[in-house]
Amino acid sequence: MDTQKKLLAAVIGGFACLLTASAWQYPLPEKFPSGTPVPSLDETYPNFVTRDGNTARLEHVFEKGLKGEPIVVAVIGGSITSGAHSGGTDRQWGAVVAEWFRHAFPKSKVTYVNAGIGATGSNYALHRVESDVCAKKPDVAGVEFAVNDRDEPETTEYNEGLIRHLLKCPSKPFVFQLSMMARGCVNRMARHLPVSEHYDIPHFSYRNAFYPLISAGRMKHTDLAKDELHPDEIGHPYTGALVCRYLDGKLTAFLAAKRPAAAIPPLPEKPLVGTSFDTGNVLKASDMKVLENSGFVLGSHPRNRQWLKLGGGFRADKPGSRLTVEIDAPTCALLFYRIQGPSGMARVSVDGKEACVCDGWFEQTWGGYTPYQPLWRDKPGRHVVTIEVLEKKDPGSSGHEFEVDAFLTAGN
Repeated sequence: MDTQKKLLAAVIGGFACLLTASAWQYPLPEKFPSGTPVPSLDETYPNFVTRDGNTARLEHVFEKGLKGEPIVVAVIGGSITSGAHSGGTDRQWGAVVAEWFRHAFPKSKVTYVNAGIGATGSNYALHRVESDVCAKKPDVAGVEFAVNDRDEPETTEYNEGLIRHLLKCPSKPFVFQLSMMARGCVNRMARHLPVSEHYDIPHFSYRNAFYPLISAGRMKHTDLAKDELHPDEIGHPYTGALVCRYLDGKLTAFLAAKRPAAAIPPLPEKPLVGTSFDTGNVLKASDMKVLENSGFVLGSHPRNRQWLKLGGGFRADKPGSRLTVEIDAPTCALLFYRIQGPSGMARVSVDGKEACVCDGWFEQTWGGYTPYQPLWRDKPGRHVVTIEVLEKKDPGSSGHEFEVDAFLTAGN
């Protein structure tokens, strides 16, 4: 009872910081560089909030802030979240959200964790979220993959696995999803929204906020993102400001209620799709049980090494090179590197049978990326995987380099 009284006192005392929280907003310009007026948050915000969701977890974060306790704001996503074209770390949409907490709760130390990695989706994120986000003990966790995820049924299951991981983090973070948009003003929100609905978490849509204005000719997508994909030095903070508007309203309502935070509800008894991805691990080169190695050496492309932060993989550049590893997991996928360079192809066999052929050649010039290549699903036990570099290669490639970065495992 004493604890409850202390919490209530902290909430009532929080009225002192209400004006501070409500008054702060990232200083957005009046016009875009094109001369087009920047729309007000009042106009875009109603369409931005696609679904509200349960905010009990957020109320517990507010209580921590009112007591001056540390707060960790984490975001995970693709190149947009990582900050591409944002013009600086302080302009990243996630950084703006973290700054809101600093202004709302000036006595709290607020830590910002950016777990964004370009050209990756929910499928890879669900395997790395434990180490990249949950291990940081987040109080707030934002998810942004509606641009990078593919328009296929599996996307919903991958996204559910990621959300379940976050909701089960020991720190019990407030989790929300943010759907950005790609060229043509499209995204994969339709694959993610059912997950947000099932787990009753907020879902925000940058696309829904701005598309009505773009379609009406009142602004262009390039006003927010010069390449019509990555928000720029205005698009990024504007997105963060919209999330802050949501937080501002919830803090106002919570303080007005003059009560302790609501009880955090349990996860639904049944998953939306399944629980195959309730566990997820990344097997780096140092974790692999190598049975045979002929021609592969430790190392990875310099850009990939900095980008994925996996510590290096296995590389080979001669046809006939073979790498055989043993993996004990019900579900497994391969990460290999693709880039425009002297890249070759490799045959991947599982338990003696060909599973797929992977092509390391990438025709685009913006850099490289690591595709998510499924190998098997829901087959418990030990499996032997052999990767063999082929003589065959793309006509545009000048070599046969093939890089194995990691295996992603899931299942109990």
